[in-house]
Amino acid sequence: MKRFLLVVCGLFTLSCQGYKDDVVIIDGEKKRVLIPVSSVARTEGLRAFQFSSEKVHDGMLFFTNEEAVFTTVNMIFPVLICSLEKVGDKEFVKINCSCVQPETKIYKPESQYVYEELYSDKNCKDKIKF
Repeated sequence: MKRFLLVVCGLFTLSCQGYKDDVVIIDGEKKRVLIPVSSVARTEGLRAFQFSSEKVHDGMLFFTNEEAVFTTVNMIFPVLICSLEKVGDKEFVKINCSCVQPETKIYKPESQYVYEELYSDKNCKDKIKF
């Protein structure tokens, strides 16, 4: 029941799960992102938005520590996970990206700044907005 409430809350009210809506520049492109600010939001990540009807967000931006690992367990869609370098106030460049398939237990990014996008195909070519 708790998981169901978290997902419903995430779909209808971003703030109740602890997400911040923002616009950042990544590789020269404006991206509308969600930034998880609570521990629950960081743990859930994109999982809570796989079937969102809003379709306005390009991705999710995480500020992590050195020990952070990501997982796509219980995901339906592949996730493009990019390690970023911060070059300005809200400006980043991609260091490297990996198309991580559903049910991957551990993915370790190479940076404290991490950007995720959802994709509908295994090659991470057809992006899904949420």
